[in-house]
Amino acid sequence: MNGTSLIQPQHFHTQEVSYVLRSLKTHAEDGLAETEAKKRLSYFGSNVLPSGKKLTLLHLTLKQLKDFMILILILVAAISYVTHDLKDAVVILAVVIINTILGVIQEYKAEKTIESLKMTASAKAKIIRDGKIKIIPASQIVPGDVLIIEEGDVIQADGRILELVNLSTQESFLTGESLPIEKTKEALKYKQLAIADRKNCVFRGASVASGHGKVVVTATGAETELGKIAHLITEIKDKPTPLEIKLKVLGKNLVLLTITLCLLVATIGILRGIPTLMMLKIAIVLGVACIPEGLIAVVAIALALGVQRMAKKNAIIRRLPAVEALGAVTTICSDKTGTLTEGQMMAQAIFVNQQEISVTGNATDPQGKLFIGTEPLEPLSDELQKFFAVCTLCNNATLQAKGNTWEAFGDPTETALLVLGAKAGFSQEKLEERFGQISEAPFDSKRKCMSKLFEDRNTKSFVLLTKGAPEKILKLCSHEQHGGQLLPITEEIKKQLADKIEKLAAKGFRILALAYRALDPTMRAVSPLQLEKNLNFLGLVAIADPIRQEARHSIRICHEAGIRTLLITGDHPQTAAHIGAQLGMISAANQVLNGTQLDTMTPLEFDRALLHHSVLARISPHLKLKIIESLKRQGQIVAMTGDGVNDAPAIKRANVGIAMGKTGTDVAKQAADIVLADDNFSTIVAAIEEGRTIYNNIVKFIRYLLSCNMGEILIMFFATLFALPLPLIPIQILWMNLVTDTPPALALGVDPASQDMMKQSPRHPKEAIFSKPLICDILLNGLLMSAIVLGLFWVELRDPVTTIEKARTIAFSSLVMVQLFHAFNCQNKVLSLFKTGILSNPALIIAVLVSISLLLLGMYVPWLQRMFELTSLQPWDWIQLTVASMLILVFVEIQKFWMRRRNKATDLDQKVN
Repeated sequence: MNGTSLIQPQHFHTQEVSYVLRSLKTHAEDGLAETEAKKRLSYFGSNVLPSGKKLTLLHLTLKQLKDFMILILILVAAISYVTHDLKDAVVILAVVIINTILGVIQEYKAEKTIESLKMTASAKAKIIRDGKIKIIPASQIVPGDVLIIEEGDVIQADGRILELVNLSTQESFLTGESLPIEKTKEALKYKQLAIADRKNCVFRGASVASGHGKVVVTATGAETELGKIAHLITEIKDKPTPLEIKLKVLGKNLVLLTITLCLLVATIGILRGIPTLMMLKIAIVLGVACIPEGLIAVVAIALALGVQRMAKKNAIIRRLPAVEALGAVTTICSDKTGTLTEGQMMAQAIFVNQQEISVTGNATDPQGKLFIGTEPLEPLSDELQKFFAVCTLCNNATLQAKGNTWEAFGDPTETALLVLGAKAGFSQEKLEERFGQISEAPFDSKRKCMSKLFEDRNTKSFVLLTKGAPEKILKLCSHEQHGGQLLPITEEIKKQLADKIEKLAAKGFRILALAYRALDPTMRAVSPLQLEKNLNFLGLVAIADPIRQEARHSIRICHEAGIRTLLITGDHPQTAAHIGAQLGMISAANQVLNGTQLDTMTPLEFDRALLHHSVLARISPHLKLKIIESLKRQGQIVAMTGDGVNDAPAIKRANVGIAMGKTGTDVAKQAADIVLADDNFSTIVAAIEEGRTIYNNIVKFIRYLLSCNMGEILIMFFATLFALPLPLIPIQILWMNLVTDTPPALALGVDPASQDMMKQSPRHPKEAIFSKPLICDILLNGLLMSAIVLGLFWVELRDPVTTIEKARTIAFSSLVMVQLFHAFNCQNKVLSLFKTGILSNPALIIAVLVSISLLLLGMYVPWLQRMFELTSLQPWDWIQLTVASMLILVFVEIQKFWMRRRNKATDLDQKVN
């Protein structure tokens, strides 16, 4: 039973919360016991949606056998059999079988790699079990679990709402409603209601648009509303990536070119008097060998392996086209918190009654102390007690003991405030026993503050607690708490506070202001939003998040790679300036651009401002979107980081959207192309380097395959044109194709990043794979290969005591060797082989050794020797053909030297101009 609802379907939306909890045998405060959850997981099965059909080995085998090139080979084998050429028929069928096995293995590995990556990027859920908050894989959710859902979460199961604060969810994928649906916890009257009208329920796949709440799970897996329609989703086929589309077009053009050249070779041979059947066989086999039919498969493997390497570096790729786009990124728009900084927010100082109080300890341990100067802070004044109460109660984070350590759940800033309250001796649990929350106005980017309304159960009084950006809070305050009294907050006091805020911000602190308002019982039902006025100011908190040590170095690497970095933050301009200076992005505070300035600019002014500023402060989510649009308008390829719900549009709009794996909301992750498992800016840089490497490796093995194929065609073309005997026969061409194509091509697909990878300018996204320089390179290298092989073949034919078998053996062996040497040339199109190092890619060394072993087997194993019509060579023959084959290295080294000289001259001209 995979994911069924509990016992039998029930109309939970018509039932009271107490009845629902009894039916599901669970508890709102404690949730399920772990032992019970394990029993239910065993009974109901994992909370996973029905998946599409998995590719079986039989399916993969049939897919390989349906390939056009394979079908042609089978046809050639049939013709050989009918014409009593049994040897050729057997060899060709053997090649078909080997090709099929290799293709199946490659595709199977690629599928398994992608499956493992999907598991890596699987969703998590926050639940209550045994009375404790826990984060578990979404697949382990069972009916009866109590979920905690917050703004930005994607809900992982269907459920009935138990508690809520301003909760609304986006359910357009189920209901077609474009606007978020406001939720309630009250029982509904009618059983037969549309999903959109079940307002006391939430559904798997919906995202929390605002507020937060607690939900008891009623259905998982296939029994969720999403699960019931999941089969429709699994039938949708994945779209090919832009790279695959380019390669398919390239493949079609190559097929036409190869067929034309092969027919030309066959026509010339027939006109010369060579038997028609022999020339047709050669033309077909040459075409099959030279058309890179495995190109798409090799690219798929290169992408899959590259994505796997990125995952090991903490960059989880959610969409394959992002790999291609990464190599072309010209601008990174990075958030500050957790990306360029450690993400461990800690309150390091507070400012109350014009006194600065320092805080010791670490970010999550409540064992720290508070000092005024060098003296411990004792006892706490009335305003300090209120101050720490606001820190603790106006907060949605939680702090739990975990063995000898502490674990914090929630927003890093709220966690810092909660730990600060705990250091002052304020327990969240004890305060919540006395103060009951009535309502909440969650933080939003426009108001830049958050408020909660509480009832004091001891005094039956009411109080509004508020925290937020200092400039916003001060505008809402009419008084300040001072020495146990409420005094009017004058403009002079506001100016002193503003000076203090500026000084703290200049030191890199993030500043929050705290305030409260005492209320009479008549205001109990009033929304906290309407009560945010005439507040009493309590003080300031200075929170610091240290710069990541590796961030400055990573930004410098980006600069060398031609990639511009923009720091985009919601912090105070002074804080942004301090962080920017630490990162080496600016040298003065006046180089920071404020969001309020951007808001008033025309599109042209906006574009110009972004050209001259790299640090942007007080940036709201809507401005992030405008920044992306502006940069793209200027022709930039933009990578954008974000973590919140409001960041999702900008993440989606960027060329490469990047979400934070630790602090990011589910909505942000779903909008992103890449999720950073460690929220680290350096991981973005590593991912860009990997993206460039993958693309370069694809171009490398295209260069290698096509150069080798061009060499084979030109050898046969010139041999027939100049009336030479055929240097190669069909079965030799097929054997060589197996020996030289697959192993080195696959090895080039995993070539490590070159030393100058992050010193090159970004690739233009519209740059064609089959560019003019690449075409020239393929033709030149193909001509050189044909010249070396035909030269050795011709010299051997002039020996009066030689045989045609020996001449063909030398041609065959030299062509294999020249192609294997050329594989090392293809590791870098500019740098010398002596610079990159012949041992830099162990996989290529192994591939070459495997290819040479296969070559020797074909020549020295008697029955293989007879089959391929080869003969044994003497040491002197091997010396001659090896030295001659190495000429390809010399020629390409000269070519690379000339390219380096030309590039230096171009760079010098650009500097002069």
